[in-house]
Amino acid sequence: MQRMSIDQALVGTDSIRQVRASADGVFWLASIAAEDGRVTIRCWQEGGIAEITPGFNVRSRVMEYGGGAYAVADALVAWCDDFTKRLWIRDGGTTRPLTPGSTRFRYGGLTLDPQRRLLLAVREDHEVTPEERSEIVALDLDSDNADGGRVLVSGADFYAGPAVRDGRLAWFQWMHPNMSWDEASVWATNLDDPGHVDRIFGKPGVSAQHPVWLGDGSLACVTDESGHWNWVVHHADATSTWRTPHDCSIPVWVLDPPPACAVGDDLLATVQIDDGRGALALWHPSNGEVTHPLPGTAMIESLASRGQELFAIAEWDDRPASLVRISPTGERTELVASEPQTNLSRPVCHWSEGPAGPVHSWFYPVPGAVAPPMLVLTHGGPTSAHYPGFDRMIQFWVSRGICVLDVNYSGSTGFGRTYRNRLKGQWGVLDVADVVAAAREVCRAELADPKRVAIAGGSAGGYTTLQALVTSDFFAAGISSYGIGDLRSLVEETHKAESHYTFALVAPWPEGEQIYRERSPITRLDRLNAPMLILQGLEDRVVPPGQAFDMADAVRAKGLALALVTLPAAVAAGARPRARASRGAAAAALGVVAVPEFVTAIVASAILCHWLGWLPVLSTPGGGQTAWERPIVLAMPSLCLWIVCSAFLFRRARALIAAHSRAAYVVEAELAGMPRRRVLLAHLLPSAAYGIGQLFAQTVPYLLGGTVVIEVVVSYPGLGYTLVTAVTDREAPTVMAIGAVLMLAAAVAFTLADLAGRRNQRVVAVV
Repeated sequence: MQRMSIDQALVGTDSIRQVRASADGVFWLASIAAEDGRVTIRCWQEGGIAEITPGFNVRSRVMEYGGGAYAVADALVAWCDDFTKRLWIRDGGTTRPLTPGSTRFRYGGLTLDPQRRLLLAVREDHEVTPEERSEIVALDLDSDNADGGRVLVSGADFYAGPAVRDGRLAWFQWMHPNMSWDEASVWATNLDDPGHVDRIFGKPGVSAQHPVWLGDGSLACVTDESGHWNWVVHHADATSTWRTPHDCSIPVWVLDPPPACAVGDDLLATVQIDDGRGALALWHPSNGEVTHPLPGTAMIESLASRGQELFAIAEWDDRPASLVRISPTGERTELVASEPQTNLSRPVCHWSEGPAGPVHSWFYPVPGAVAPPMLVLTHGGPTSAHYPGFDRMIQFWVSRGICVLDVNYSGSTGFGRTYRNRLKGQWGVLDVADVVAAAREVCRAELADPKRVAIAGGSAGGYTTLQALVTSDFFAAGISSYGIGDLRSLVEETHKAESHYTFALVAPWPEGEQIYRERSPITRLDRLNAPMLILQGLEDRVVPPGQAFDMADAVRAKGLALALVTLPAAVAAGARPRARASRGAAAAALGVVAVPEFVTAIVASAILCHWLGWLPVLSTPGGGQTAWERPIVLAMPSLCLWIVCSAFLFRRARALIAAHSRAAYVVEAELAGMPRRRVLLAHLLPSAAYGIGQLFAQTVPYLLGGTVVIEVVVSYPGLGYTLVTAVTDREAPTVMAIGAVLMLAAAVAFTLADLAGRRNQRVVAVV
């Protein structure tokens, strides 16, 4: 197999998902790689492809994971914008906001009712306690919706999947402590009389979800009453059920519509998951006929219809996802095409025997290699799954001589309710045992070297990774991305959607606190002997950053090899310039820079000296003392200068780091396996050092000049105060002397920055 280059692994293709269709065109969400993953809406029409939302980031944050961030109907397009925190509507050729900008409400699961000029949405109210409130609301397309929308349905802990047809609204809901795949029910109401609701599907212990209106006005949904998520249709006087030993749905982590839609009057298009692969299936409820018009797919991400036309975003194991149109005659056309890749490692479906039964995996071999090293991947959730869709990073590792085992351990979805329920009460035990069993079986078949096996995972997969490292000696190294080190703090700190998740996976809380302690990797470090890399985002609401820091502290205290990757403010902001925290910090810094120094000094003096009484009102030492004898007097002038100067440095350094972090040599060093800290110290920061040095040099004249204003405001008898006095008294020699000192200091600062920059350039060239 040809060695894949780093450029090939990181090729900047735009990913696509969530197709919608209307008379105006076919729409989808595109994540733009060249714009730090900004998500926009694109539209296909016969004349070509156009971007609908330039300058917007189409994203929802309901339930933290978001989903359902846009909707289309007729000539209407509505979306959530993460930049402005508003809902927007494109009505014909006009684009305008539907809601005022606010952090109180979050919206998702959008659907349009063009006849009533309404946008229906799941809304979270984040100003209520003790946890945010979920509701279904209606927003008027012809008003500013200053109240956040009219509440239609409330009372349940969670709502999802609103679907509307002919004035009828359907949705599904669930309550704590259940997750939607444990127990959920489908309901419906009339928009003209929302006070009356009907429970359409749902029983204790059954997950009914994803309502879909069919063309004849009947309502379909999936239920797992049979042991698998199968479709059932509710008619006026009867029901039709498609019984198949395969899951025809996926769990609800986001509020996106399911991979299912109605086609015409009597046809339901859906995904059918068989042996870990998702295929397109067409079901006729009237006669039970099932066909599969798109063979060979790895997964069907989403579906939409327009009349008898069907549109699917399909994932393949040999190329990126594509958007396919299927005509009523079965003719297939790729509206957004992707080229098949050559020189690949094809995924092999692998079943191994675990403690609770068979365990599914995808194995990516290294062609021609004998017992190569192996990377074992553990997915998140844990109620999720890995499908064999084309993954450049997996192919990158395989091309470098490392085979990959992608394990769908007990608890994964797509294999029925029994497989999913195996993990109840066994998280941190059975998932680890399954992963180890699958990896050992591959090694026994001499497909991998048992002494060179690493494990990696993120979120819940990070927890499985950490647990595997502290409860087993099988793995030689591990990588945890935003993983869970302490279950006890997780259950107390995580967000609403998953606040009761561990009750079923581990034990009720706080009654089962001892079990939580025993299954927390942070309490089992006596068994840890493998080197570890911990990656953590500082904005993570699902797995709080404290998890990574606590785990890192505990590992360091044990004296083990550890790399914890986090970045200080300016570097972190530069590395992720579009992140909410980065943009917020930049805006705050701009606000500080924009305020004159004397205003900053007066406000700081009022707060710290007069109101709080922490610092003296005047900075004059007094009593024949010097500032060295009474250093507290230096606090106010130093603080005022530091506030403005640090804001200036933050903004400029953020922009500088952002430019350098995208450089090819930085990316290549990271993908070559170099620890992030070394990448920063040996590559990124040295290359940016000259510019940073110049920034610091620029602050010298500012600091010296700023003393003129600051010292007068706080009455400190320093160089600036002396200069003002000399000017007032017309003491020309003093003014000229101080001016010469200021110019000399600035010249020295810039000279040193230039010398350091030239020296650093030589060092970088050597590295």
